[in-house]
Amino acid sequence: MKPRQMSRFFCSKHLSTTIKQHHFSTMPLRYIPALTGVRAIAAYLVFFYHFNPLGMENWGGRLLHEGHIGVSIFFVLSGFLITLRYWGSAELNTSWLKQYFLNRFSRIYPLYALLTIFAFCMIWQDGKWDPVQQWVTYTTTDKIVVPLLNLTFLRGFFDMFKFTGIAQGWTLTVEETFYALAPLLLVLLAVVRRRYLTLLVVTILFLGVGCGLVRILPHYYGLFGSLRFMFAYTFFGRAVEFMLGAALSLFVRNRSTRNYHWLTWIGVLYIVACMVGLSLVGHQAERSQETTLGIVINNLVLPVGICIFFYGLITERTWLAKLLETKTAQLAGKTSYAFYLIHQGILHVTLEQYVTRNAFVIFAVALVLSWALWKWIEEPLNHRFRRLAV
Repeated sequence: MKPRQMSRFFCSKHLSTTIKQHHFSTMPLRYIPALTGVRAIAAYLVFFYHFNPLGMENWGGRLLHEGHIGVSIFFVLSGFLITLRYWGSAELNTSWLKQYFLNRFSRIYPLYALLTIFAFCMIWQDGKWDPVQQWVTYTTTDKIVVPLLNLTFLRGFFDMFKFTGIAQGWTLTVEETFYALAPLLLVLLAVVRRRYLTLLVVTILFLGVGCGLVRILPHYYGLFGSLRFMFAYTFFGRAVEFMLGAALSLFVRNRSTRNYHWLTWIGVLYIVACMVGLSLVGHQAERSQETTLGIVINNLVLPVGICIFFYGLITERTWLAKLLETKTAQLAGKTSYAFYLIHQGILHVTLEQYVTRNAFVIFAVALVLSWALWKWIEEPLNHRFRRLAV
């Protein structure tokens, strides 16, 4: 991109972003408020997937049952943001990699580790806190191995253990796999000319690696136990979402932004249409995203609509973009990680047993508790670990 084009892009009045400059190597970090608000939407979709107040007897309830698409939104967003933030700065040297991984560690691990340790302490005391109700069947060795697999993000590679500890934390195995591979991907994209074609080839390669692992690995405890598991629960099966997010980042960087006025809503309608399709597939199945057609819709078709939605939020001044940029939406987005980690597990079991099964009460309590965790634990620990690299 030529200097004049770059200047026009970053100064465009149509670009609905706030750009804050931070120093990370030679690359400025870009903060897009509307996408922070999207994180909250994704987390809340997952909540109402787990705690559907409408039941399955009506269309509204069936659509909410497809709220698991919030996970796909997270995956596409990760691919987009990592590429946006580190494009042009990625280096395969010790200094850069140290800061990169420390930044990822600081953001994800401290709160997750504390909540995971707490969860297993409770499970050790009473197996009723085990989300998969398998603890009582474990050997002593299993009771040591399973917490370690959770604390090292490895449990997501094992079908038998994917929902142990913090059940929804299986997605972090997928995220961390992408974070580990992202520097290699960014360096590769920086040296090739046909970047979109390269992303396509890399995506096919990841899918091939996943299929190969299913074929050659011994399936101890469901380690890459089936193609269905690989496509639904591992990075190799979900690579399309991350790679499309990365492609969107490259597209935004290399195209002048135009105010179309309608891309946001096309993206919304596209996503809703995918949810309708998944609800039709999943009407006879507990998890539509584990069926063959559901995997095609969720992993291949849906991410395109998410990218259209994101591009609309970035380039258009719609009321939805403005809403997602409000202080309330920003706070919701910032606390969404804590909310995601706590909404299902010990919190909901406690509330359902001793207080209420009302989904909206559980939602409200999770909101308050996630804010407290973010303010007094997640953010302070994040900043403390990041300062170690300075």
